[in-house]
Amino acid sequence: MSNYNEIVSSLTKITPYDSAVEDSLSASVQDHNFNNLVTSTFNKISETNAQYKDVINALSETPNFTSDPEKLAILQNYVGEYTNHISLVSALVRKSVSTIETLEKSQ
Repeated sequence: MSNYNEIVSSLTKITPYDSAVEDSLSASVQDHNFNNLVTSTFNKISETNAQYKDVINALSETPNFTSDPEKLAILQNYVGEYTNHISLVSALVRKSVSTIETLEKSQ
């Protein structure tokens, strides 16, 4: 069970964003950097979502885990964490799209 706790802990750990200062301030360089940032972030989020699903599916298919009410509460907690993660990602995407649309309208 501690293995599952370690997995969930690693999935929910927030890491600081480390950005390097860009030497060039041209629009094409900034567009390319933004595209790379969006792509890498989407890939990381997709991996995290897949890991959450794998852990939840593995736990829900384990008879020892599903027959114990205490362990079912832990599974319910994992499902709640996954739901919160998806909600956060959805909100951030909506805000990002809204920001981009606002910036495009202002140009």
